[in-house]
Amino acid sequence: MTGIIRSIRRWNWLALTATVSLLLSAGGIYWSVRFGAASDGGRGGAIGCALTFLMFFASRPTSEAALQADFDTTKPKRPDVLITPPPKDLAQAVQQIGDLKQEMARLRGSISALLDNGAREKIYLSIASVASTLAWGFGDMITACFKAAP
Repeated sequence: MTGIIRSIRRWNWLALTATVSLLLSAGGIYWSVRFGAASDGGRGGAIGCALTFLMFFASRPTSEAALQADFDTTKPKRPDVLITPPPKDLAQAVQQIGDLKQEMARLRGSISALLDNGAREKIYLSIASVASTLAWGFGDMITACFKAAP
């Protein structure tokens, strides 16, 4: 349960960071139109882009965290499940197969969680990075257009 709560909190932080990046990009242009020079229009985008890079490097989920996530709590995990000796009888073989099936299900869940994390992270990063980079690159032109308008 704590893994799910941590995951929710992480995605809330990613959404919050992406939103702040977008607000900084738009706010830099707004501030430049109201109070600054046209050449200052991209500064908010630069800060937003830096924040996006920070989000990218700081929020990478590690495979160890996903593999240690508690997907199935019905049986205790056995770290030595893959290095068991050959079975001596049929009952022991059936037990080992059951353990291997459970471990494979846990690994499949971990891989699925990693792929899901990557897909969500790409969405936040692409929106925040494209918007902040465009504001950084073209903020001065946008500011000049707004200042020239009556």
